[in-house]
Amino acid sequence: AIYSETERDSLHVRLADECWPVRSELRYGDLEEVLAIAQQSGADAIHPGYGFLAERADFAQACADAGVVFIGPKPAIIAQLQNKIDSLERVAGAGYRVPNHSEVALLPDDGELLDAMGADMGYPLVVKSCSGGRGRGERVISSPAHLNEMVAQARREALKIYGNERIYLERAIYPAHQIAVQILADAHGNRVRSGRARGFAADEQSEADRGIAGALPL
Repeated sequence: AIYSETERDSLHVRLADECWPVRSELRYGDLEEVLAIAQQSGADAIHPGYGFLAERADFAQACADAGVVFIGPKPAIIAQLQNKIDSLERVAGAGYRVPNHSEVALLPDDGELLDAMGADMGYPLVVKSCSGGRGRGERVISSPAHLNEMVAQARREALKIYGNERIYLERAIYPAHQIAVQILADAHGNRVRSGRARGFAADEQSEADRGIAGALPL
């Protein structure tokens, strides 16, 4: 296991057989240090968890180049998922329904286009980062009066976290309840699936996860 200085006494450190500190200011976001630790420790695989390096195609590729197994999607798949508009189009192309959304990424000087799209799609809307996930770089827009303010906030957060301020609009769905299905597979063709249900707090961040989604017949 790896850990930052603030997590020295955390549960995963206490339960791990071997622990290595991450000293970089980027902590788990420093792909070079994480990969170096894996090589120094003799690890033959890295499970990146969620967020941080789990969503970086360059880290998955760096692991492959170093001969370390990256437990997750292939680099090309991760790269495709980093563009949310493309991801939505792929899902729609496979025959599944997706929320009504803008089909192009919007830049800071697309103010008139933004207003027109908002009026055409109708409110409430959600402005989302084209690159990120997990609720970061997202804002709910209840009316046209809040459009510019919420978009500006989403852009700033997206630029800070993902290094990309491109955003898009998506029609908000209320009431909402998220159900996710995780599929874990290995190189031998074995697959395991599990359902997860999620509630939401007032700020649209996830409030609680249930390890078994009662609405799914698994």
